[in-house]
Formats: sequence, structure tokens, C-alpha cells
Amino acid sequence: MKKVITLLALLVSFSGFSQSFQLNEFVNLLKKNDDQLDTYLTKKGYQFFESSEDGEYNQTIYVHKLKGVETHYLSKMIRKSNGSIIFRLQTPDSKGYLTLKDDALKSNYKYISKETNNNSLYFIYKKKEISLTFGTFKEIVTSDRAPRTGYKIYVEKN
Repeated sequence: MKKVITLLALLVSFSGFSQSFQLNEFVNLLKKNDDQLDTYLTKKGYQFFESSEDGEYNQTIYVHKLKGVETHYLSKMIRKSNGSIIFRLQTPDSKGYLTLKDDALKSNYKYISKETNNNSLYFIYKKKEISLTFGTFKEIVTSDRAPRTGYKIYVEKN
């Protein structure tokens, strides 16, 4: 009985973390082709959400739902001007955001600069040809609800 309870406790504790990424895991997304990415993200509990195109990017977006509510988004963005690939993780999870930021420093990424843009604050880190950008933003959902804070983490190979 003790083993069953321990096993259930482990399953519950890990089920909420499948949507998050370790730093090396996030950076290694840059090495995956579209088919490998789809398989990998599906195994982590993400679902295809949409493909879109604007003047600057083509992007494919996956979503992770928790109890039917969309909580995390992962986008693969391809810059039209030069074909470079960027991954963006959008999350409400400050703990996961801070863990990735701490891991970047522990992995010898160097803080380069800070940028602001439309209710957002971005911190840029670099290590060799990899750039990481950590962003905090205010999201206005509806006029009858207070804005909420969200976090974005980008990885790009320069």
C-alpha cells in the first residue's frame, strides 16, 4: 500500500511539470525538424493549436492545457527575411521562468541587455551562437478583469 501511495504521489507531482522545459531541452528544440518537434511536444502533452503567417514570421503554435484551460504556448517561428528559427515559450508560471533564467546563468550565458516594448520587459542573454531572451509582460484579457502577468522565453541560433 505504501508503494502505491508513493507512486501516486510521484505521478501527481510530475504531471504538472510536463509543460515546462529544462534549459538544455529548450535550446535543443532548435535541432529538431518539424516531424520530430511534433512528436516530442505531443509526448509532453502539447497539442497543435494553429499555424499563422504575418509580414515577418511563419509560425506553428502548440498549446498545453491544464484541466481544459490553455496555460502554456510553444511557438516555432521562422523569420522570412533569413530563415532563422526562433522558439518562444509563453507561460503564466513565474517559477518555471525564473528556473530557466537561473539555469542560463549557471550554464554561462552572459547577460547582454534590457529592452522594453509595449507593456513588456526583455532581458537578453548570449552564449556563443545561442541567444536567450526572457520577457515579462502584462496581458489585458478583458476590460472587466485586471491585467495579468505572463512570461515569454525565446531561444534563437544566431
